[in-house]
Amino acid sequence: MLIKLIELSDKSVHYVSDEDLFLMNVSIYDYPREIWVTIPFWEILVKAATFLPLITFGIFGNIALLCIIFTIRALRTPTNMLIANLAVADLATLIICPVMFMLHDFYQNYVMGCVGCKLEGFLEGSLLITSVLCLCGISYDRLTAIVFPKKSRLTMRGVTVIIACAWLAGFLLALPLTIYRNYKERQWKNYLETFCAENTSFLPQYWHVLIGALVWFPLSVMICCYSLIFLKLDRYQKRVLNREHPISVSYKRKVAKCLFVVLIVFIILRIPFTTLVFIRYYRFLNANSDQIGKDFQILWYVSHYLMFLNAAINPLIYGMTNDNFRKAYNKTKIWKCFWKSGPVKKVDPRKKEPAVKIIGHLQPRGPCGSDKFVIFSDWVIQPKQEVQTFESRETKSSQLKATTDDVQTKSERKSLYACNLILADQFQGKQNNIQSAGFI
Repeated sequence: MLIKLIELSDKSVHYVSDEDLFLMNVSIYDYPREIWVTIPFWEILVKAATFLPLITFGIFGNIALLCIIFTIRALRTPTNMLIANLAVADLATLIICPVMFMLHDFYQNYVMGCVGCKLEGFLEGSLLITSVLCLCGISYDRLTAIVFPKKSRLTMRGVTVIIACAWLAGFLLALPLTIYRNYKERQWKNYLETFCAENTSFLPQYWHVLIGALVWFPLSVMICCYSLIFLKLDRYQKRVLNREHPISVSYKRKVAKCLFVVLIVFIILRIPFTTLVFIRYYRFLNANSDQIGKDFQILWYVSHYLMFLNAAINPLIYGMTNDNFRKAYNKTKIWKCFWKSGPVKKVDPRKKEPAVKIIGHLQPRGPCGSDKFVIFSDWVIQPKQEVQTFESRETKSSQLKATTDDVQTKSERKSLYACNLILADQFQGKQNNIQSAGFI
């Protein structure tokens, strides 16, 4: 980037690059840009008003999620430990990074000094990388819960290894932001400039590595895992259910909705940061471009804000969408303080909600022994009682979609009942796997 300098002695004009300024004595020149200490007060108020609710909501949500997991022993599962580690990384991100970002944005000079210059990029980069690697771990755990055999599910030991690797990889990948950034001071004729300088021979290429770790790698893992999950559920449904009598499987809709929300939210919140890096690199290659133009500043602000927003809403996406977390949260003192519960609906403990609602009829075949239709009561078939014969039996039969009148012997009825109990157990097992993966 070229900077226009006007020498005070003879008013001559010189154009120099930003790198050449370090080799020059600029004390004889006026500061070439407009001098302002802070951005306008109204802009500070607007930006603070957008950040404070985000920070408050995110900190409250992540703390609530951690309290639920570590106070309820039944929720300390390997899957939930990954979600808890994600909450820790997001909580640290929301406590540290927005404050540093606002100090950087509100002031013209760099006010955080040498320590801030070394730690700002390192802390932000390491926490964000750790967070997205946790998302990859959660995606893999959900994949093993539904697609792979049960023996391949993550154990506590495996989760501990994943968590340790996520933090270690985050620190290592963000380490160049500490090594290749330095705090600088430059004395002009009328102004003392302070800034955090980057090594222009290394960091422009490094930003592509950083964007790969923050966007492309986790996005690829999530798309692969969730595509396999959806294909597995679709194949399972087609294998078990009769095509002529389509059914509505509630858990499949919930899983599809969850997968859609996870991917869309991640893509939308990461696109601005990806765009920022490409524009930054392009303007670095084009020395005549003004890298600190107004459009670039707006994109820089929006991209960081959306990254922090992702950390704030992760508790909703990965925690509160789960029935177990919602039930536990509704019983906490925090929820009772802020929300008065309405009248409690009495539920008969003997009556259980069906795990899967089926519209239509299954036709047990092959190992079930009979091809006759049976009537469903909810989604588990009960033994059909003997149908009393009347003169209007044809009229009664026309109103029913299927009956067991043709089942003549008691052994055939027992065979049908046992077969459908097996089908019910298969559905219940699939339902339990999906619930343990955190989809519902």
